[in-house]
Amino acid sequence: MDNMPWNEIRAGYKTWPVQDRYFIDWVKYMTPIENRAWQDMAGFDMELMPQYPVGNVFVDFGNPEKKIALELDGKIYHNAEKDYLRDKKLFDEYGWIVYRAKGYESHICQDIYELRDNCRELDVHNSNRLVEHFFDAGTYSLIYSIAHRHFGMPVKPIRYDCGTIELDPYISYCLKGHRLYR
Repeated sequence: MDNMPWNEIRAGYKTWPVQDRYFIDWVKYMTPIENRAWQDMAGFDMELMPQYPVGNVFVDFGNPEKKIALELDGKIYHNAEKDYLRDKKLFDEYGWIVYRAKGYESHICQDIYELRDNCRELDVHNSNRLVEHFFDAGTYSLIYSIAHRHFGMPVKPIRYDCGTIELDPYISYCLKGHRLYR
């Protein structure tokens, strides 16, 4: 991250919305965890931009209109106590909500369509457990939850022979579980 063109990034974000999402070759500077999240976000109609400046720091992904940040915590760069204090400062001084996902969560690949298909093959109890696990772990499920809650993406319940699973309670659970400072 030492070779990141910070001044160029600040200049690129002078106007919002950003006219060109690719004013920098982001993939060149992203960690593998950030790159995976960037790819996951491409499937949703949400505007979270990489390395967004908030005050004197840069969040991994941010949106100044929604004041939402997504931080992806690789174990090398992050410390829970420092992250908590940073998130608190971003909320208290700037009004930003910060969601955090552990780096290893980016490798949990299940998407919502796979989840729907798997639930159709299970009974009610096991389907609910599967949905809970989906929203409990994984960067994709966090991005899905942010897209729904903060960007208005509609969410369809999971319907199958044994019943219906409404996803809103799981989305709330997911978002709450990925915030250090509440």
